[in-house]
Order: sequence, then C-alpha cells, then structure tokens
Amino acid sequence: MVGRIHWKNAGQNILLIGMGLLTSSCTSSYLGRYVFWNFVDIEDHKKFPSRRISNAPPAFYFKKSEEAEKRFSLQFREIEYYFQKGKKRAPLDEFLISTGTTAFIVIQDDTVLCEKYFNDYAKDSINTSFSMSKSVISTLVGIALDQGYIKSIDESITNYIPELKVKGFDKITIKHLLTMSSGIRHTWG
Repeated sequence: MVGRIHWKNAGQNILLIGMGLLTSSCTSSYLGRYVFWNFVDIEDHKKFPSRRISNAPPAFYFKKSEEAEKRFSLQFREIEYYFQKGKKRAPLDEFLISTGTTAFIVIQDDTVLCEKYFNDYAKDSINTSFSMSKSVISTLVGIALDQGYIKSIDESITNYIPELKVKGFDKITIKHLLTMSSGIRHTWG
C-alpha cells in the first residue's frame, strides 16, 4: 500500500512537472513567460538579446561642480518621507539603499548636483529604466514640440502613426499617452 501511494504521488509530481515544462515552453503566453522568466526585475537586460547603439557626435557631457554637490549634500543630508501611514526621517543614502535604488542622479540645468550608486551598481552598470522612461519620453516630446516636429499634445496619435487609424485609435491624443489616460484596455497576459 505504501508503494502505491508513493507511485501515485510520483505520478502527480511528474504530471505537474510536465505541465510546468509545457507551459514554460509557450513563452507567447503570460503564464509561460511568467514560469520561464518570472517577475520583471532589474536584471532583465541579462535575459534578452541586446545591441549597443552609439551616440552621434558630438556627445554632451554634464558639468560637475563640487560646490553644487556639497550644497545638495547638505540640503538633503536627511529626508522626510511617509511609510505605512507614518512620517519617517532618514539619511538620504540610507533611504535609497533600503528602497533598492541602484542609481540616483540629480541634474539641474547642465550640472550634476548628485550622482550616487548603490547595491553593487556603478556608473557603467546597465540599468533598466522602467517608469523612469516616462520622464525621458515626456522630455523628448517637449523638445519635439519646441522644435516644431509636433504641433500640439492635443493632436491625435494617428497623425504620427497612421497605421493605428484602422484600429480606432484616432481619438487618442499625445496628451492621453503622456498622462496614461488613453483608455486603452490592457490586461496582463
């Protein structure tokens, strides 16, 4: 009887493993991607192919100012923040380390006010942008507006991506995308 129970459990385990392997081989499905790649994280750049894109000369370099860095350091030595319904205080570096921050850079005009790296990251480390990319995109849209490439953020996105007209995206504006209020239905997976 004990042998039968053992084999019965082994059969269930083999079935579960087989289903897991089958699902993970279907990386076009959300479940398959989850089983194969797991959660999105800062190491994603190691999982997927990439290629280097060189900048066009001349490269722009931000100025460094010890005086500006010193002022920033004194002004933000300790910060106040809210966590779990309570007000907290902590040294900025301690806070950044505790939140899993890998890079913290503050730039004003053309000068770096603060540049720090944490959790085994350095200036030349590859860093996944995640939501920070929204700020970069907004900045680029602002530059495109200023230079006349985009007339208004109230324009339909189909003025720039005509292929989307047939899919009913003509009422969605650039502003909708910038504010993440387009109404496009998205379900994970």
